[in-house]
Amino acid sequence: MAKKNCWIYTTTSSLSEAQEISDLLLEKKLIACANIFPSIESRYRWKGKVCKSKETAVIFKTRSSLYKKVEKEILRIHSYSVPCLVKISWEQTGKEFAQWILGSTKV
Repeated sequence: MAKKNCWIYTTTSSLSEAQEISDLLLEKKLIACANIFPSIESRYRWKGKVCKSKETAVIFKTRSSLYKKVEKEILRIHSYSVPCLVKISWEQTGKEFAQWILGSTKV
């Protein structure tokens, strides 16, 4: 049952953006949970330069089958032109936790 669920990792420009995206996805029952990690420091290469900025990281817990719908919603409202979106499938998880995710998201 674990491979039917996944994490989706992204970063946002602010805590409020992370909260907005999370609330939208929860309202639409596309995710069961969002873990928000405010104020991380990111260093990256962009347009030929090394950059650094403060960002907020988010991990969404959902069904693997909902990834494309989650991706579509994030891309629709995200402030970045190229947001990080990474799907991480789980090898193992507790049966009750997996069932909670299934019960908290729409078919």
